[in-house]
Amino acid sequence: MKAIIGEKLYDTEKATEICKFRRGVKGPACWWNPDYSFTVKHDLTMYRTSKGAYFEHDTDKDTINFLLETEARAIIKQLFPDLYIELFGTVEEG
Repeated sequence: MKAIIGEKLYDTEKATEICKFRRGVKGPACWWNPDYSFTVKHDLTMYRTSKGAYFEHDTDKDTINFLLETEARAIIKQLFPDLYIELFGTVEEG
């Protein structure tokens, strides 16, 4: 899939796949109670371009979203500690 975001092309076929994960996304408000909404799980794949930019492909909605490096690092750190160390270097032991 390809998407142009901010005059830059993000292409899942040319970028390197980093990881796959699921994220809960707040759904629309319920008609009987506008203060209540469901959380919907979306399957996402994170990619890194050859220039080092990160983006995620939402396979459920077939959309691409740009990620700041700090956002990508936070996701990887929380879900994939070994991958985080592999990509960004060692972390001090607690």
